[in-house]
Amino acid sequence: MWRVEFVFEKSDLPSAPGAFRAVGYGHGAANWQAIIHAYMDLDYDGILSIENEEPILTGEVDVERAAYVLKNVRNEILGS
Repeated sequence: MWRVEFVFEKSDLPSAPGAFRAVGYGHGAANWQAIIHAYMDLDYDGILSIENEEPILTGEVDVERAAYVLKNVRNEILGS
């Protein structure tokens, strides 16, 4: 039987099997660079959305952190 436990607040973390984290906290930039390369290998030319499901950081900080990491990944890939 599957049991799903969501993390809505920091206090929920100890009992949760896993949690969504902001880009750069759950997985480092190298992992995101590999993901972006995989999309590029498939000639994906669409939008990459940043979802906010971070249980610890506020929404604004979460999105700013994700954008910062992904912008640096993009610059490394494109050499800019």
